Amino acid sequence: MSAGNPTLPGTHPHPDAHMRAMWDEGTERGERMLAFVRAVLPRPSHPTRVLEIGIGGGGIARVFRRHASVVGTDYSADRLRLVASRQGDQPFPLVCLDAVYLPFAAGAFDFVLLNGVLEYLGCRTGQTPRHHQRRALQDIRRVLRPGGTLYLAIENRWYPWHLRRDPHTGQPLVAMLPRRLASVYSTWRDRRPYQTWMYSLRALRRLVAESGFTELSVFVPVPSYQFPREYIAFGPRRRLLTDLPPSEPFARATALSWRGRAWFSAVERLALPQIAPSFVLLCR
Repeated sequence: MSAGNPTLPGTHPHPDAHMRAMWDEGTERGERMLAFVRAVLPRPSHPTRVLEIGIGGGGIARVFRRHASVVGTDYSADRLRLVASRQGDQPFPLVCLDAVYLPFAAGAFDFVLLNGVLEYLGCRTGQTPRHHQRRALQDIRRVLRPGGTLYLAIENRWYPWHLRRDPHTGQPLVAMLPRRLASVYSTWRDRRPYQTWMYSLRALRRLVAESGFTELSVFVPVPSYQFPREYIAFGPRRRLLTDLPPSEPFARATALSWRGRAWFSAVERLALPQIAPSFVLLCR
């Protein structure tokens, strides 16, 4: 999940080749994410004990492992086995778990990565997706030491293209419907309830605050959290990571059309993160 690759594991004709591609892409994403984190957080708050929830191909965790101890987690044992086979000379522990209930001691980490994973944590029965997402965030808060940081990345529910077509289910218009009606529609259309809840920025702030985090900083990754070529900060320092040149494949993946450039220019100049495709929140 954190790798952000649009091809789901198991659908690629050569899963091992797919995982290698996720690993390689995740490495460059991890380098840019780490550069962003180290630029934004004061030096005493730089990550030293990192937990990644939803490890994807493992590339992001591998980058953070160069500078910190890392624990990588995922719900898929098969995915973890593939990641383990490529750890190289700096291995790190891998744990198969349910992210809503973390088997770690309180204060065990000073940095948690939740990159494109929160929306999937609501995919279970018994309560609303928001209930399960809040429960997961509360447990993340528990395993963070005082002053620790959560890196939370997720799509914006109200981004116009997400209203046209949900990025997780592919269903048209479902994100704009009231939650109960969306679930009825999804059950009728695809025979499963709508559970991959995204949020507006306001609703996401409220969810995070209800989970026990008291300090929130909002950034807009450009063009998306999956491929963060740079981040827009809303304050005196508007753009970050412009001094980290991308590789040619990464540059192709993050190239913007003139419409995209105009859209992000509006996000930056008008200070309107509410209309961005996705958000990154640093939560403490």
